[in-house]
Amino acid sequence: MSKKGFTLIELAMVLVIVGLLLGLGLTAFSILIKRAKVKETKEKVNAAVESVLGYTYSTSKLPDATKFSSIVREKKDAYGKDLVYIYDSGLTDYCGRLSTHITVEICSDSACTSPVQTVENVAFIVLSGDGNFNNQTAGSQGVNTDTTIKVYEYGVNVDNYSGDFTRVEPYDDIVKWVTLEELHEKEACRPLKIENYQNLPDAVEDTPYSAKIAVTGGKPPYTFGTWNGGSCDTGSRWSGYGLSLQSDGYITGTVNFDSDSNPGSITSCSGEISINNVCVKDSLGDEINAQSSISIKVKPQPVKILTEVLPPAYEGSNYSVSLYAMGGGDSYSWSMTNGSLPDGLSLNSSTGEISGTVSSDSGCSNPSPYNFTVSAQSCSMTAYKGFSLTVIDPDCSSSGSGGGSGGSCSNINLFNRVGADIYYIKGFVLLGFCIGTSSCTLFPDNSSVSLSSSECVALYETRNNRGRCRNYLGLITYNEALSIDTDKDCAVRYSSGGFADE
Repeated sequence: MSKKGFTLIELAMVLVIVGLLLGLGLTAFSILIKRAKVKETKEKVNAAVESVLGYTYSTSKLPDATKFSSIVREKKDAYGKDLVYIYDSGLTDYCGRLSTHITVEICSDSACTSPVQTVENVAFIVLSGDGNFNNQTAGSQGVNTDTTIKVYEYGVNVDNYSGDFTRVEPYDDIVKWVTLEELHEKEACRPLKIENYQNLPDAVEDTPYSAKIAVTGGKPPYTFGTWNGGSCDTGSRWSGYGLSLQSDGYITGTVNFDSDSNPGSITSCSGEISINNVCVKDSLGDEINAQSSISIKVKPQPVKILTEVLPPAYEGSNYSVSLYAMGGGDSYSWSMTNGSLPDGLSLNSSTGEISGTVSSDSGCSNPSPYNFTVSAQSCSMTAYKGFSLTVIDPDCSSSGSGGGSGGSCSNINLFNRVGADIYYIKGFVLLGFCIGTSSCTLFPDNSSVSLSSSECVALYETRNNRGRCRNYLGLITYNEALSIDTDKDCAVRYSSGGFADE
């Protein structure tokens, strides 16, 4: 049996097939190696980004290049090249800023004339040059001026990095960035913000007030001011209605929403103060203005009857005493809730005046005191106060002289003898002070105003356009008027020389 070997042609064909198989295998093996290195590099870039975020969230600032090297475990990519760290150096102080200097452009061609995407306010970038040294930056750097980092889509032939060899090669860098907005998702890195629609505590008319405008983010301390359209003027701050905004954000003062009303009262029973153009600047210089007005609701003080005691009445004599109240609105509804007034007297439900002529009887009956309770209602609020009114019966006393059947004056009339119109505020005496209970009222020349027990009158020369009395002239109480009234006609006067008997 003869043996036959391979011909040269057959051997050549076998070698060609083996060569093809080896070539394909080496190519596939090379692809697998590159894929593994790309995957490993991506993992190292991602790990570096997470290290930077962890540091930032715990310290409220970005690491600088030196700190980056100490907090990142894997500092080189799969090809043994150093990872590149690009960051906004202004954020090393605090991450809660409003903007950064870094912009990323995603480019689909080497000229990058029309970026596919533009990402503004980038906080930091971590990248690897991957298989070549083609990264388009100057390496790790802290950016403090506006800088654009171009990131090309995979496979674009580009070379614009001066540190590279002069050659055109496919861009294959691995790049990952984090924006400022992403940092702000963490509480410690929130941007400067004035909380919109915040509910400041309600204020009460003619009482002290203090509340603080809520601000979050940025870097304290904060300084408040007035927004002038383009920036925050911290040398100018809002004020009004007796309140003022302080540099630290507190609104303080004594509320005076309705300057023409009685103390503690608001004519319309409620009000609202609007504070506009408020802005704040943090210690880094970031500034922001409130997007809406800040409101404070104002309510009146509870209704309170101010009159403490009633002067005695005299049987058979005229009697007139006005009850005074504060709080609520400017008007009150008065009523008797129990008890009764002496015969001949009545309570005016609109003015609160108790007036009339006390009925007379024969003999010394003297049925007083009369005990009763009065209510004053305003703005759905009601105040109650009990009074005791003594009626003096002249038949029960042989002494007495002067005007009035009781030998004294239940009311003193103060006349204006200045020769011109002036103004007055009526009130009551409490602990030696005259507490005003009326608005500034015209006191025409030669007219009079009545003073009863515990009441007082302050006189003024003028009244301004807001209804406030100005240029104080003098003050007289009921007891002082009694001592001046030497002829006991229940009348005194005020002239340029002061108070004197009429």
